[in-house]
Amino acid sequence: MVASMRGDYQQAYELSQHQLHASLAFVWNRFSLALAMCGLGENAQASRVVHDLLTTAPSARSITWQRLCLPIAAILAARANQPEWAVELLGLAFAAPPEINGWMDKWPLLNEVRQQLEGQLGAEAFYTAWEHGKTLPLDVVAQRLVEQGKSTEDQPTPAKTANQLLLEPLSERELEVLRLIAAGHSNQDIADY
Repeated sequence: MVASMRGDYQQAYELSQHQLHASLAFVWNRFSLALAMCGLGENAQASRVVHDLLTTAPSARSITWQRLCLPIAAILAARANQPEWAVELLGLAFAAPPEINGWMDKWPLLNEVRQQLEGQLGAEAFYTAWEHGKTLPLDVVAQRLVEQGKSTEDQPTPAKTANQLLLEPLSERELEVLRLIAAGHSNQDIADY
């Protein structure tokens, strides 16, 4: 996470991958991986990790984790040409207590995107979206992000296409286990999923 705050996303990615193999703090490692993927411009991967954080235990029902995912989701929304939604997510993210959002001012990428959004929308529209975002119910926003993540997962990928060409395509759970193995998760992490 510190490497991402410095803007060294490649190092953040490598450290996150190493920590995933060590499986010391699974949820924090996934979060750090999402930051790194976002910084590297790997939007689909960042989106998948955010989706995982919002749908898998122990983070799925956590208000803290829902709030921590908002800045990443805001950047992804901005990149998906959804500037008003991105600013609303930022408004909600920055409405969190400083114990949760204090790190966000230190993330150069988030500051850059925030400035770009203000320039794109203009000060008045930016402020209006920001203020509206502060009033959104966090649980509703988190559910919307989960739904958006599902639609991303449903899009055909080369891996999904290749799976369909098998005589006996792998089940969703088998594919999930393979993804977790490829990400370096331990047997216990996979069993806990």
